[in-house]
Amino acid sequence: QAGDQAVSSSDIEEHLHNIDRITLYRILKTYEESGLIHSIADGTGKTKYALCSPDCSGGDHHDNHVHFYCRKCETTTCLDALIPTDITLPQDYLAEEMQFVVSGICRDCR
Repeated sequence: QAGDQAVSSSDIEEHLHNIDRITLYRILKTYEESGLIHSIADGTGKTKYALCSPDCSGGDHHDNHVHFYCRKCETTTCLDALIPTDITLPQDYLAEEMQFVVSGICRDCR
């Protein structure tokens, strides 16, 4: 029901009253490893989760898109159409993961 919004484990826990926290974390980890969801560190100190694109799989995530965090309503939204492509690292560096978070005020709060 979150659509393109990312949700924290505590948000999920509020809606699932009969699940313990350890089971929830195991489920989230399994879903992330299988390519169903991806995690986002949006600077709030809480890891948030969003649905992956249909072409993701366990070993091949395609979630290197921009995430937007609204400082007013405190939501994190996946902006799938915005994909930074020209990041060049120095020769001795190997990228294993990228997170792109832009923070500001969303269109609903403006």
